[in-house]
Amino acid sequence: MEKIKLMLYGVARYLCIALVVNIACLYLGVSLLWPVTPIALVAIAVLLGLAFPRRPKGRWQGFRETIVYFLSAFHLLLVGLWMHFVLGYFGMALNARFRAMTDCADRVVIHDNVGFCHAAPTEEPALYETTNKAEIVEFNALFRFAGTSPQCKCCGYPGVYWWRDGKRIGALSIHHGKAVRVEGKGCDWRLTLDSGQHIEKWLKEHCGVSSKDGASPTHLKCRLSRYELAAVVESFMKAKDGKLPTPEELRAQFNRIGKNIPSCPASGKYALTFDEDGTVHVTCSILRHNR
Repeated sequence: MEKIKLMLYGVARYLCIALVVNIACLYLGVSLLWPVTPIALVAIAVLLGLAFPRRPKGRWQGFRETIVYFLSAFHLLLVGLWMHFVLGYFGMALNARFRAMTDCADRVVIHDNVGFCHAAPTEEPALYETTNKAEIVEFNALFRFAGTSPQCKCCGYPGVYWWRDGKRIGALSIHHGKAVRVEGKGCDWRLTLDSGQHIEKWLKEHCGVSSKDGASPTHLKCRLSRYELAAVVESFMKAKDGKLPTPEELRAQFNRIGKNIPSCPASGKYALTFDEDGTVHVTCSILRHNR
């Protein structure tokens, strides 16, 4: 019994110390960036208390015990409220923001690209595309969030884009099946465990990829081919005073440099578009995954 009392007081003592640290973390905004911080500090305090039990010594022993137990209980109550309201609110708020961003979409496209780390991400191959409203609703329902987290060092894979009336209304990249990075947001949104698993299963079934793959060989091959194709087109236009090449002229241009026109990976199709200033954009769609 005496040993249990020692452990209880040891835990309560470290919980009091953790209370001060938690207040400082909340004041500095650390707990808002990492919502699990208060819980982690409580866990560390419990482990330290069990590892280094002790009893108060000297005068006012009973009074000191009462204060320590009261503050530790108060700390546990605050962390419990944090878990219930703050973490729950973070998840509910992110879910609401996600629904507001995507519910009106009339088209969803999953691109074989690495998030927002490169320019013109939607020029990468389209792994899957749907305009079926019921399927879009079902796909959106896969995304459920538990809170925020600091940005992952990688770019994420693949990229998911929502469109409405030909205008992009939302975009995100998936990070290891655990979080997403929403375009224009300063932190990653953590997925719930079951949400990450459902999304991973959906990607494998519909796109044949995993969010843990990173940049796939298809993406890398397509990117190099697109850059090569765009360079030859721009070279032709420069030599012909801005004239757009026909398919036959483009083929002849590649023949002159001893190469064949690059083929879009996975039986896809390249498409050329031009800005008003003559800038060439090459896109590639992997048609076998489109619906």
